[in-house]
Order: sequence, then C-alpha cells, then structure tokens
Amino acid sequence: MNATSSDLLAPTQTQTAPVRRGELPRSVYLAVAGLACLPIGLLWDISHHSTIGRDTFWTPAHIVIQLGGIVPALLFASIALKTTFRGTEEERNASVSFGDFARRSESG
Repeated sequence: MNATSSDLLAPTQTQTAPVRRGELPRSVYLAVAGLACLPIGLLWDISHHSTIGRDTFWTPAHIVIQLGGIVPALLFASIALKTTFRGTEEERNASVSFGDFARRSESG
C-alpha cells in the first residue's frame, strides 16, 4: 500500500465552545494590557536615556517594562497550573501537557 503524506498527517479536529463577541475572559484583557507595557516602557526608557542619560533600576519606565514581563508570566503560569491540576478532562485534552505532572496528579 502506498501511503501519501496526507494519509499520514490527517488533521485532527477538536471541539471548542464558540466564544461570542464581547465575552472574552478577563485573562485575555490582562495579558494584552501586560504585553502592551513592553513597547510603551521601552519607548519611554529610550526617550529618557536620550534626554536625561543613565538612570537607576527603579525608574517608572523600568517598572513598566518589568510589569510587561511579570504580569503575563504570572498569568500564563497560573492558567497552565490551573489546567494541569484542576482542569476538566476536556480542558486537559485541549491543552499542552505540563510535563509529567498531569498524570501524577490524576493517580495520586
């Protein structure tokens, strides 16, 4: 039998609940706001460096840059941990495995 690449790589379809307009989770807005801090903080910091010069680590521009990394990182880590340890079977099947922890939490 001759197998083609389309036979080997048959697309899999997952069933997801449709999201209606205006019903996005709050985490989406928080992630966008956090990620928007990065370019705003970087532009502010570059402007500050070019007009004033060197500064300390705790300037407002640096804090905005730090928020742009910390807020999304904590948000995405909490979503991954929630899905791994407290998610439904459907959520776990629709997500990427978080190491071997999912199997251990189910058995123990």
